[in-house]
Amino acid sequence: MSREADWDREGAKRKARHQESVSDLEAAIKADVYAKLLEGLEDQVRLGEAGLDDPGVLRELPPDVGFDAVFRRLREAIVEEVAVRPSVLNEYEVRALDVLTPAGDEAEPATPSELVQVERTVVFTDLEGFTAFTVEKGDLEASALLTDHYDEVDAIVRSRGGVVVKKIGDGHMLSFEQAAAAVMASLDLVAATPGHLRLRAGAHGGAVVAADDDLLGGVVNLAARVTDLASGGESVVTTTVRDGAGTLPQIVYEAARLETVPGVDVPVEVCSVRRG
Repeated sequence: MSREADWDREGAKRKARHQESVSDLEAAIKADVYAKLLEGLEDQVRLGEAGLDDPGVLRELPPDVGFDAVFRRLREAIVEEVAVRPSVLNEYEVRALDVLTPAGDEAEPATPSELVQVERTVVFTDLEGFTAFTVEKGDLEASALLTDHYDEVDAIVRSRGGVVVKKIGDGHMLSFEQAAAAVMASLDLVAATPGHLRLRAGAHGGAVVAADDDLLGGVVNLAARVTDLASGGESVVTTTVRDGAGTLPQIVYEAARLETVPGVDVPVEVCSVRRG
């Protein structure tokens, strides 16, 4: 056997040993980080039922499965828990809208092969006063209200040709291929607010990244920030959505205004929309 062949074989062995060491180190780091993430959660979420109560689960995942897949499973478990016990969000002092909005590493999918860019109008909704309702009425009544609310949102969104991308607690993230459908659905939802609570909605449209049944990108983040501009019983849309929807029967757009929103360098032009 030639000296070059010996070098190639030895080089392949060294490379294999290096990759194995890196893999072991990554697994150890992931398990440690994952364990820290679970601190304080085990009493709140039924992680065991989702197979997430053991940090060692990361070591059993294929090497090409990253944190995104694990976190999706964790989020699914939390969504299920919040549906039964809405006060979980109160305990963590977070809003449903913030949980629904992608941030940090979630802004882009794990690999380029997962990238699919589509044009969508994204709508976020939440219920003004839901936190106070949960504190006053308790989880049982709040959960019953959410069950009815989910059914109504599903029916309205489906009737307008949209999709419920995800939901948690009193918050929804919705997607529509047509801006007009998004505007109409947002007004339908505002009118169908459960109990004595008031729903608010916000929308923005444009190119988004579709990945693993989720939508990511700047359009999604801006839609969530626009929702923060709405009061209970109000739907606010960007002028991009207004222009895309065009003139609709008995629909009135209020005068456009410039608003400063977090994470956006320039003011955003928005307007309230209502039935006339």
